[in-house]
Amino acid sequence: MTIRTARFDDLPAIAEVATLTWQSAYADILPAGYLASLTVSARLDRLQEKWGEQASESAAIGEATARTCPRPETAAPYWVAEEDGRIHAYCSAGPTRDPDLPFDAELYTLYVLESAQGRGVGKALLRTAATHLRERGFSGLLVCAFRDNLAAGAFYQALGARLCLETTISVGGVDYPDVAYGWNSIDALLARLAP
Repeated sequence: MTIRTARFDDLPAIAEVATLTWQSAYADILPAGYLASLTVSARLDRLQEKWGEQASESAAIGEATARTCPRPETAAPYWVAEEDGRIHAYCSAGPTRDPDLPFDAELYTLYVLESAQGRGVGKALLRTAATHLRERGFSGLLVCAFRDNLAAGAFYQALGARLCLETTISVGGVDYPDVAYGWNSIDALLARLAP
């Protein structure tokens, strides 16, 4: 599996990975009707709108910019895991969206198709994102997940993250328990992710 920076022309595959992973990972968390209503085309529309004019077909998606960006996730790079010309996973990371928390960076997304799980793909993507963040002077990392997404919680905690916040997130007009995991030190996380 090759990890590389995503390009604008990867957006359809990223939208597919996002949609399929939501439908599989959250099957026991979100209503079946809501998950069935998710479409790749709707996700793709949101991604294309998000990247808008800054992207061209061969351009890399996002660039880490000033920490004062009003929507930091739109300035964040995406990385993909690709094998045999197919994208199996992606992630994105950048400055934290909540400056009140004691972490200066955030993992916004990390989605791995069910067929690629258990092969080290998530760790490889997280290592790439954490390295990128450390090289830009970030020191601590936060990631949010549905509280009932036990697989995600186990993954992050096995890598040394600690549960640091419980809140709610609104999906489809309904509030669900959400949690944040954090690493006080990106260096410590990278040590755990060393191949």
